[in-house]
Amino acid sequence: MRQRLKELALPLILQKLNPHWHQLSYIKRLLRMLDVDCVIDVGANAGQYALELRALGYKGLILSFEPDPRPYQRLERRAERDGRWVAFNMALGSEPGERELNLMERSEFNSFHMPSTAESDVAASANTVVGRRLVQVETLSRVLAPLSRKHGFARAFLKMDTQGFDWEVFKGAADALELIIGFQSEIAVSRLYEGELSWLDNIARYQAAGFELLNLFSVSPGMNKLLYFDCYMARPEAVRL
Repeated sequence: MRQRLKELALPLILQKLNPHWHQLSYIKRLLRMLDVDCVIDVGANAGQYALELRALGYKGLILSFEPDPRPYQRLERRAERDGRWVAFNMALGSEPGERELNLMERSEFNSFHMPSTAESDVAASANTVVGRRLVQVETLSRVLAPLSRKHGFARAFLKMDTQGFDWEVFKGAADALELIIGFQSEIAVSRLYEGELSWLDNIARYQAAGFELLNLFSVSPGMNKLLYFDCYMARPEAVRL
């Protein structure tokens, strides 16, 4: 009985320690259900998402993409200590080339879009341009097939957290979607960037590309106003209830 009580209490303790506990538990189940053999981490920053995946028990390949050299240094060091994690100092988008990245007060807010306070000013102090840098941009259509041949994966899960640029990343995967079984995208209810798509527009475009909506989680569950969802979608034939 004592052991059973401990098992019942553990989720409540974890939930208090981490407000995203339910979402992390969902990610763990989702990766198993989809039989994911590679996670593509776009907008990786310093590798926080990959570290969470490892803490959840995911042992497969992680490919992280981060264009800003400041957080990339930490990302690279972390990836080098992990035999199944590879980091790339580049951005992904809808077209290859070079593009000017807006560097914000906090690097997690870096974006190819300019910040906006028209719908919310809650992140205004952190989401302020402090510099700009020309960065390399590639497309998943160009890089995914060679990486699949090199590392031997065929059921990739695409995680996108690019501050209003997720649709451009996804659009750039048009010729490689057969390698993507599901994805996570940060979509805006109260937009923080100029030219950013709304959450409804994002979902409609993802559905038109052949993916089914599975779940939505608030990015900021402790706030009184909903800003962003983490949206989870997958190919319908891969989903089990």
